Amino acid sequence: MRTKLILLIQAFWDPTTPFPEAIGPLGPGSGLRILSFRTVKADVVVGLPKGKDEELRAMEGGGGDSGARKWAWGGRWAVVSLSDGKQ
Repeated sequence: MRTKLILLIQAFWDPTTPFPEAIGPLGPGSGLRILSFRTVKADVVVGLPKGKDEELRAMEGGGGDSGARKWAWGGRWAVVSLSDGKQ
């Protein structure tokens, strides 16, 4: 049996939102150390440096002026995130 843990609430996060903030009660102060390797296959993405989302949208097929985050739909990109669980 495979268990799927959903760390991020399926919401339209600002892509620069820090991962520890986005995981809510599992983040700062929880005492849990979480390392996440997430293949991006939806608009839900957090932890990007400022300007990275715009850079990826500007690439061919990335969404450009459409306003869509098309770069995030195909599983070509991944985000590695760490929360150390400390305050």
